[in-house]
Order: sequence, then structure tokens, then C-alpha cells
Amino acid sequence: MLWERKIQLGKEARSAVDSNIGQSEVRSMRAEIHRMQVRHTQLMKQQERMIREMEAIVTRRDTILTRGEAQAKMDKTKITRNDYHNKIQEACKKIAAAQKNIEESDKTIEELRERQRLICGEMREKQCQIQENQTVTHIINADIDNLEEKKRTNFCQIVTLQTRAKHLQAVKEGKYKPQWKTEESLKNEMQKQENQMHAFSSTIDFLLQQRPHYQPALRKVTLAIASWKAAAKEKL
Repeated sequence: MLWERKIQLGKEARSAVDSNIGQSEVRSMRAEIHRMQVRHTQLMKQQERMIREMEAIVTRRDTILTRGEAQAKMDKTKITRNDYHNKIQEACKKIAAAQKNIEESDKTIEELRERQRLICGEMREKQCQIQENQTVTHIINADIDNLEEKKRTNFCQIVTLQTRAKHLQAVKEGKYKPQWKTEESLKNEMQKQENQMHAFSSTIDFLLQQRPHYQPALRKVTLAIASWKAAAKEKL
């Protein structure tokens, strides 16, 4: 139960710092930055258009003045000075309106740039947090793997010890019947099994070196071999 509790705590800790936390916020920020960039481009184009229009109005005003002066000299009775004044006033109003629109566009563009800087800063912080969470998650995953590894190893050792205890209890109660009649035959059989285990272990090691991706499938086998080696050392 202790191992299960430790593993469960590790999984809960991993969930608490899941690297996916914050990913949706970062995606939203990127989408917002993209929208602002599109809006910024639109405003810049609009501003350029208004500048061209204002330049055209100024040119038109100058043309009106030039033509007015020339035509006034030719025919002072048809066009009055007041007519030119009204046209110039109209052109000046259009220029003022264009300048106001340009100033408003500048203000909006600056607000967009400031908002973009803030969002970029927030996004960098989120990305740093995600990277930190990923690092913590990797550490927790390694801890969980180690705990599960120890759990499997201990389980194999428990099974081995239980089997040995069962045999010893049978010997104590006089129920155990030895398969080998002499000590020499027992030693020979033990040596034979030991040689087989060494050969089997070498084969598994070679296979894992050639095919590392087989390791998860052969995990129980490698744990059993490790348990056997540990038991062999205890006998020595």
C-alpha cells in the first residue's frame, strides 16, 4: 500500500504541474497578437490613404488659388473673391479633418503597439512557466518510474521469499520431499540452472542492446533475472 500511495502522490503532483496548463492562454495570446497585427496593417494603409488624400486636397487648394488669381485678372465680373475664399475654406476643412483622422490613427496604432508589447511580455512569462512545468513534470515522471520500478522489484523479491518460506515450512513439517537424493546431485543441478540463467541473461542483454525498444515488453523478465541475481548473491 505504501508504494501505491507514493505513486499516487507522484501522479497527483504531475497533474498539478501539467505542461498543458497555460497552453490555451498562450494560443489565445498569439491569436490576439495576430489580430492586432492585421488591424495595425489596416490602420497603416488607411493612414497612408488619408495622407495621400490630404496631399491631393492641398494640391487642389493651391490649384484653386493659382487658377483664381489668373481668372480674376481675365474676368473680374464672373468670379468674386468670396467664391475663392469659400473654396479655400472648404479645402482647409478637409485638410483639418484628414489631419485629425491621421492623429486618431496614430493614437490607435500606438495603443495597439503597447497592447502587443504587453501581450508579448505575458506570453513570454507563460512560456517560461510552461517550460518550468515541463521540467518539473519530467522530474516527477522519473520519480514515478523509479517508484514503480522499486515496486516491481520488491514484488519479485517478495514472491521469491514467500516461495522459499513455503519450502522451509514444508521441510520443518517434514512434508518436503527432496528431488535430489545426494548433495552432489543437488550441486550439479544448481550449477546447471545457474549456467542456464547466465546464458539466458546474456541473451536478453544482447537482445536489448540490439533492440532497445523491446525493453518495456521484457521488463518482467529483466526484473526476474535481477531478483535471481540478488538471491544468488545472498547465498554467497
